[in-house]
Amino acid sequence: APRVLDLRYEWERGLCHIKGDAWVDFNELIKGGAGLGPDEELVLYCKGQSKSAAAFKALRDKGYSKVSVLKGGIDAWAEKIEKGMTRY
Repeated sequence: APRVLDLRYEWERGLCHIKGDAWVDFNELIKGGAGLGPDEELVLYCKGQSKSAAAFKALRDKGYSKVSVLKGGIDAWAEKIEKGMTRY
């Protein structure tokens, strides 16, 4: 199963997050992968999609081939999948 990574600020994660995900510091991730292997299957998300898209590009440029972005971020997840989730 892919690793789902939350790229939002920690205070945002305190409001809501996707069950089973992991928080990763955005800056650490784009600098060096934050200890993640280039062959790991990763799904990135943020509030909308801007941070995730930037991290996607940075990781792809570093040779990570199994990276994707959760379209619409946690906003879309809360709207379509987990409707009772806290929104902000």
